[in-house]
Amino acid sequence: MSKNQINKYVWLVETLYRAKKITLKEINRRWLETDLSEGLEIPRRTFHTWKNTVEDATLAAQQYVGQQHAT
Repeated sequence: MSKNQINKYVWLVETLYRAKKITLKEINRRWLETDLSEGLEIPRRTFHTWKNTVEDATLAAQQYVGQQHAT
């Protein structure tokens, strides 16, 4: 995974966390203000792919931490 892709995931997590509740339209408005966007909106399918990837990584990290505390 490229550093640029990780930066996109981090941006999405920070945006969702700070906003608490936000629409895809508002996410795209904020996204277009960043250099990461390269002037392109996040398509709905891409947004869901990124969101699922972040959720999977979060779950894996929580499981890893839980295993470390169990040993």
